[in-house]
Amino acid sequence: MKHLLSLAFLLSTLSISAQLEYNVGVDTTSNSNPEILHFLKGYLDEMMTHAEAEPQSYFLAEDVEKFVEPDYIMKLIGGRNMYQHTRKTVLSIRDFDDYARVQVLFSVDVEGYPFQVYGVGNYYVARINGDWKLRVPAAVLTEDWHSAAVRHIHYHFPPYHSFNRVRAMELSAKVQKLESDWGVEPIDIEYYFADTQDEIEALKGFDYNIFMAKNTAAGGFAFVEEGYTFSSGWGEGYFHEIVHIYLNRLYPNSPLQEGIAVYYGGSMGQEATWHYGRLADYLKEHPEISPSSPDFYYMDDKTNPQTTLAASICSYVFEKEGLAGLKRLMDYTDIKELYASEFDLHSTDEIDAFLRDILVQLSE
Repeated sequence: MKHLLSLAFLLSTLSISAQLEYNVGVDTTSNSNPEILHFLKGYLDEMMTHAEAEPQSYFLAEDVEKFVEPDYIMKLIGGRNMYQHTRKTVLSIRDFDDYARVQVLFSVDVEGYPFQVYGVGNYYVARINGDWKLRVPAAVLTEDWHSAAVRHIHYHFPPYHSFNRVRAMELSAKVQKLESDWGVEPIDIEYYFADTQDEIEALKGFDYNIFMAKNTAAGGFAFVEEGYTFSSGWGEGYFHEIVHIYLNRLYPNSPLQEGIAVYYGGSMGQEATWHYGRLADYLKEHPEISPSSPDFYYMDDKTNPQTTLAASICSYVFEKEGLAGLKRLMDYTDIKELYASEFDLHSTDEIDAFLRDILVQLSE
């Protein structure tokens, strides 16, 4: 999160760039290309200059109804920074049967770091009843995907995948226990998954973005209120995001939202206990690190230290008090109050020692 904020701050220091540029070789004159590019520029200009403008009116209504968030490209770095402060260069425009795809490069020139690429995004433009409309990338790219349902979970997956009903039933059993334990009604969930994170990024509209510059582990994201989840690497069994859909609604202000999801559903392709051991070993090798500090947000590309620490608190309390203890933890809205009230910890040194100790205990 801190890394994301620093990127957003960097962009916010740059002047607003309204120009839409064209790379050499881009055909700006043939067929409907002039109209399509004019329409896209109008959309980008509107999103850049009017803070109250919402993208939904530019998108096909059926797509927005189905996928909720139409434009991930704009929100990559938070707010509208991608559109307002990057240099936007059209790399290509390609015609397909029902739409045109416009590929746009987003870059910045910062002193000491010339030509930094933040993303390469795809815009799908179609003429609908005589009007130009943007299509939500996920709607376009999943048109030939297959579907299956187990209880209240509706799966959507690429044609190359053979649906694993056994794994889906295992997830369904976990969800039913979660419902029973936490006293919640079943929720209809649209569950989109693929083998790789690159495929999920494509559903957002990206060929590339800065978060794809390193190895990406299995993961996902969810629209909590709408009951949608997108994931890669876990197949039919990704419990983590489903926990968010159920429990974030109950505890919208809990500082342990991510912790409880990791506790139940693992993270980055591994169960929580695997991360506890790795983080405990890492902290032994680095006594200078303050585990509770928000500055300790990155360890490597396999374990997220902050979400692992939050999960370890959940595991520690559950081992001592069971479900009642977990529910009490989730009622807190401030992490410092949680440490003070639950564990009588007040100073940073006390909290850090506690976190190191419970990681070791949970790893044994």
